[in-house]
Amino acid sequence: MRIALFSLLLMLQACAFTSVCHAQSGVSFLRDTFCGNQSVLINGELFGPNRTSGQQIIPNGSVNGSDSIINVELVFRPIPEFNLTQTLCAGDTLFVNGKAYHKNFYVGQEIIDNASQFGCDSIVNVNLTFKPVTYAIQQTLCEGESITINGRVFDQLQPNGQEFIPAKNPGDCDSLINVNLTFVPLPFRLLNDTLCPGASLTINGNIYDTNNRGGLEILKGASYNGCDSLVFIELEFRQTWVYLGEDSTIYFGDAYCMQPKFGLNPEFIQWLPPAPCADPSCETFCISPAQSVRYVIRVTDDNGCLHEDDIVINISKDNRVFAPNIIDPEADFPNNTFFLGADQGVQLVRRLIIADRWGEILFDQLNFEPNIPELGWNGTLRGKPLPNGVCTFWAELERIDGSTFIKAGTVMVLR
Repeated sequence: MRIALFSLLLMLQACAFTSVCHAQSGVSFLRDTFCGNQSVLINGELFGPNRTSGQQIIPNGSVNGSDSIINVELVFRPIPEFNLTQTLCAGDTLFVNGKAYHKNFYVGQEIIDNASQFGCDSIVNVNLTFKPVTYAIQQTLCEGESITINGRVFDQLQPNGQEFIPAKNPGDCDSLINVNLTFVPLPFRLLNDTLCPGASLTINGNIYDTNNRGGLEILKGASYNGCDSLVFIELEFRQTWVYLGEDSTIYFGDAYCMQPKFGLNPEFIQWLPPAPCADPSCETFCISPAQSVRYVIRVTDDNGCLHEDDIVINISKDNRVFAPNIIDPEADFPNNTFFLGADQGVQLVRRLIIADRWGEILFDQLNFEPNIPELGWNGTLRGKPLPNGVCTFWAELERIDGSTFIKAGTVMVLR
């Protein structure tokens, strides 16, 4: 702050020789213009921007010995003030009023003497910003990942380095990038399991079964830190089984016994359709189906594995009928008798006719059971043995379901 001093002598001289002060009856005027950062000391009192006018009385100050009065009317011009805000590159230096400003000294105020248009001082408020030119990339990646900086690949083989990137446009700053990468190992799991026969696992959309027992799967982003997870699969399968046998054909009326074979320790057995025994989980039972049937056995072993096999029992209605082709009327019983034997599917011989080669009826019998030699023909006609020769027979037989069929053939009488 500048201070201008006015003494009484100066005031008197001003009134005598200048138009600033006008003495009239001991009254003078002081009018002047100053800068806003200046102060004026008049008659021992300070005038400035906050006190621009007033009246001063100087005892005996006039030429005739009376008091003098000075009316003060001052003007203080405001100080020009500017804000200098600018963004520079780190490492640059800006000189303001001869003082160096840089990234470690970037805020300040400068007073420039006599820089305004009225010859007053000017104030410059400096506030600079500096762009960083050195950047640090410290990043944690998963094994196998990489990043590319300035066209250069950084990975596990090249985890550290420095890249210089020149400015592309005027006013831009060059950049220096320090790269420091760390890598997290990928989680690894060995999936070694023993499965039931026929079982499978689906991992990552791929099916593992008896035909595909091992492999490596990469589970994307499956670990807790977002990295991939590795799963190595090794599967084994239990060598357990159940077997009902091959599909079979039986004659109508015959029985078939289910006798499964086990390559395991059965814990629970289920039959479909249910087994015809007191305990539905029985292992063996016999059936005499009237029509073809399919049985399924489901067995749970002591490992919790479910095993299944099936068998189809077909029914043949081509029932077996047995008839001797030679009889000797003089032989011992029953070799001297012609009779019909049949399987369990035949319940009745409705009619049996035996005739010689000329068509004469030798035997005609109705409605008797098969397999009874005593009900057969003894090779005689009206109580007399027949001579050697070939006879024919015709029989109508009835099955246990009421259906009938014909059996015919020849028999030789031989003595």
